[in-house]
Amino acid sequence: MKLYLSILIVSLLYTPFVNGANNSLKQTNVNWNSVASWSLNRLPQNADTVTIPAGFTVIVSNNIYNANPNLYIKVYGIINFLPNGKLYLGENSTIEIFTNGKITSTNGGSGIIYFDDVLKYKGSIDGTITGYALANPQSPASGSGPGSAFLSGTLAVGLKDFQAVKMNGKVYVNWQTGYEKDADHFEVECSDDKTNWKTIYTIKAFNQATGDSYNYINSDPVTKDIYFRLKSVQKDGSASYSSVSLIKRDNLKSVITIYPNPTSDYALVSFNTSFRKGIITLSSFEGQVVQSKSVNSSAGYVKLEMATLPKGVYILEIKDQNQTIQTDKIILRNP
Repeated sequence: MKLYLSILIVSLLYTPFVNGANNSLKQTNVNWNSVASWSLNRLPQNADTVTIPAGFTVIVSNNIYNANPNLYIKVYGIINFLPNGKLYLGENSTIEIFTNGKITSTNGGSGIIYFDDVLKYKGSIDGTITGYALANPQSPASGSGPGSAFLSGTLAVGLKDFQAVKMNGKVYVNWQTGYEKDADHFEVECSDDKTNWKTIYTIKAFNQATGDSYNYINSDPVTKDIYFRLKSVQKDGSASYSSVSLIKRDNLKSVITIYPNPTSDYALVSFNTSFRKGIITLSSFEGQVVQSKSVNSSAGYVKLEMATLPKGVYILEIKDQNQTIQTDKIILRNP
């Protein structure tokens, strides 16, 4: 039996909080750490949606939080970091920078934003980030270049969630949008190798300003591992893609164990089944191969060195004769 292993970045969706309070900056050129700066007369706290309006600037001059709240921050104005300015946020936070909004560091400020222990912004590396840009738990970590933790592009469809789930022999595909600007239609695509995709369902966009929900049921038998993704097509013909969701065939045996996970420097992948030859490939989010090894089960395990990689969530994907038979997450975080 031949095994092929590759590591891919997990999905790139963002999910704003729906049950928290809305807390907006009500003055300009004021400090984040002042309760008088905010519409609720308190600092933004866990599950809040935080709005920095256009024409307003909030200053971050110290370490604001110790409890790492999960915040959804909408930046139409400016977040300005001064020396020692830090925002330590929860791992499920989202920062969305809209057109003409920006995050910057001035007066020698390095500026730091962490989602849990994943670095998302460092002023000395990332400089000024202007909208449209998005950082969420699934976007890369900062470090591979200016603005590397932020996804940028035209704001057309805000995809809040996309998933494919197998139940009772059928695959249920669901997705939600937060907003739809000039959206034309959606296409559900599938593939058995993540290279050759075919469209299996098309639906016109409802074009609701506040977004909408969509669903599709695929009744084809799942005789092999199948990947699903969503293609969002705009009226001008441009398109964007969701994350990839894997539906696995039934009765699969776990063939690996990963330890430690989460990790800060390496992961040991031990093999629970025998095979003659395998290939392990470690790839970045952009698809760049950073490690590639040939192994066989007689070694018992393989060590993946990850200390120099950007912190974030990775997916370990295992293949047997070019078919995925198991997928596991590896979380790379700070020591």
